[in-house]
Amino acid sequence: MAKTKAPLRALEAADQNLICCREAQKSLLPSVFPRIPNLEVAARFIPSALVSGDIYNLFRLDERRVGLYNIDISGHGISAALFSVRLNQRLSHLVSPDGLLKIPVEKPPYYQINPPDVVISLLDKEDLLGKYGHFLTLVYAVFDTHNGILKFCRAGHNFPLVIHENGKAEYMTGGGTPVGLHLGRERRKAHGIHLGKGDRFILFSDGLSEAVAPNSERRFGLDRVKSVLQQHKSDSLQNSFEYLIEEVRTFQGSPEFLDDVSIVGFEWLGPQD
Repeated sequence: MAKTKAPLRALEAADQNLICCREAQKSLLPSVFPRIPNLEVAARFIPSALVSGDIYNLFRLDERRVGLYNIDISGHGISAALFSVRLNQRLSHLVSPDGLLKIPVEKPPYYQINPPDVVISLLDKEDLLGKYGHFLTLVYAVFDTHNGILKFCRAGHNFPLVIHENGKAEYMTGGGTPVGLHLGRERRKAHGIHLGKGDRFILFSDGLSEAVAPNSERRFGLDRVKSVLQQHKSDSLQNSFEYLIEEVRTFQGSPEFLDDVSIVGFEWLGPQD
């Protein structure tokens, strides 16, 4: 009996470690977003059965600009979860001399907000694959809540989706390879768009678009993601995300996901009076 109990105890300990790592990963995600009068913000996260590495955030950079990112870390398991903790620390939006998002300068306002392409370039120089054994895909965006100007940079991630107030939807193309593989850095340029009142900007991981139908190789796909969110433009942003998730669950014939699912975005309500 003792020989039987030992492997069981080891399995129970391993399961407990995975549960702890999953909870640690979820704790990195914002429980509430900052209150910004002219933004409707929403997000949804569903962890897979395996510990993975999706993280996202939306935060104030200063009184008029917000930062937004969605990240998918390679691999699964405890190491991916631990790496997501480290990455979350590096993406702090506090002013720091060795920070990625905001750095101190000598003149007022005594900080500089790095543009998205610079942030991704700096992150790529840290040799993530060599140090931690992981690479990642991401989109990082900076949005000016006063004038509607948004700049973003994409590194191997799903294209950002813009749903306009009139119902038209489009993916914002451009970008380069994932961070950590040291490939195609020169193609990771910042791109911009001027959002109008009522426009939505949405980021999501491939846990949604790569969901597979049962007994098939058919994937849900980017076109379906766009179509569902477009159809529900008149609903609240949060409800549109819920409709999308239910559509994917129906498509794959299961409520469980094989990969982490994360989606985050905002609707701009127009300039503040």
